[in-house]
Amino acid sequence: MVTTTIGKGAVARPDDRSSILKRLYLLALAVFCPMVYPSLPFNTAIVDYINVAFGGLFLLYGVLGRRKPQIRLLFPFTLLVLASLIAMFNSPVLKINILTLVQDIYLFGFFLLLYNLLDSERDMRLLLRIWLLVASLEGGLALANMYGSFWIVPTADPTRANGTFANSNMLASYLGVAFFLNFQRYFDSSLLSRMLSGFLIFGGMFATKSMSAMLGFLLGMMLIMVGYWWRGSGQQRLKLGVGVFMLAAVITVSMPMIMQTENLFERAPKSSEGRLKIWQAGYESFLAHPMGIGAGAFKYIGHGPYNAEGGRSELHSDYMGALVERGILGLLAHLIFLGTIISMALYCLKQAQTEREFFWGIGVGAVVLYILIDSVTHEVMHDRHVWVIFAIIAAEEKLIKRSRARAQA
Repeated sequence: MVTTTIGKGAVARPDDRSSILKRLYLLALAVFCPMVYPSLPFNTAIVDYINVAFGGLFLLYGVLGRRKPQIRLLFPFTLLVLASLIAMFNSPVLKINILTLVQDIYLFGFFLLLYNLLDSERDMRLLLRIWLLVASLEGGLALANMYGSFWIVPTADPTRANGTFANSNMLASYLGVAFFLNFQRYFDSSLLSRMLSGFLIFGGMFATKSMSAMLGFLLGMMLIMVGYWWRGSGQQRLKLGVGVFMLAAVITVSMPMIMQTENLFERAPKSSEGRLKIWQAGYESFLAHPMGIGAGAFKYIGHGPYNAEGGRSELHSDYMGALVERGILGLLAHLIFLGTIISMALYCLKQAQTEREFFWGIGVGAVVLYILIDSVTHEVMHDRHVWVIFAIIAAEEKLIKRSRARAQA
């Protein structure tokens, strides 16, 4: 595979014969990751088959001794698997437990594959450029859903955009994490292009009418503004102040339209009431089974309330899902996993030596904050794009450590 240096530029080794294959994979990943509808057998998507094919080539490459795989986040994931196995004892839906655990293992393998492939600034630059381009197109499609009645994927709720995703909440999660990638440091992009990308992605996020996505976005932007104010010079603080004032003026002018947007705020009471009922049922299930009922089992064994489609509801929270389905040990593993991701983001921020590096570091922090907020009311840990973000954050930590080590040597 590709091993390059970072710093003033990415320099490929003379025997870098697989770089074209890697570029094709990163291109396919960015293009096909949002295309999850219609689902293929066992709830798979096109990107899963691409991952398996390229992952097999990567493993073969390693078996031949050409590259030693790098492992990250193994301890918290192993703890999560152990908790899942313990929770499977006496489970009446063992098949569901096994399939969910297999999905977990696949996603972790996907993370490790991408973590190993993102081995230079060039790799990061390529993936992030394509990712933002596709996310901008996805945001534009979401706006077309709402304001042009242009639908590619059928939807049960025509008042909320879903783009190429199976539902609006998944699209909102994808666009939310993509928005903060606009602060990346890996290529010189004009302010106009970043603003256009940000506008399309945010517009698409608004079209999903996801309250948790909007909350995560606002808190992420607050983190960026506070960090920029704290680190910036007097002139930069003045520019930030002007920008905040202009943004506040735009929001004030558009507030009447926002308040009258169909199915936005009026969904909040019903949505919160429904989740409270689900979480109450989950709490009662935990009291009865403190070691868990098995991964993915809640909606199948009679604890969850019925949803509008007549089936039982999921827990709608990664934290509650870990606690109820995998028990106390599962929640501990989940928190350790997220804590490790947070520590990576903090490392990237602390190691920033230039304004570009700091801006990207604070953007990474905003992505993590967005995921933490969104996972309170949705189960996003099985979304493929979330694991892509985890791999990007871990790869950024790896590149910074390698760069610092070379600088000291």
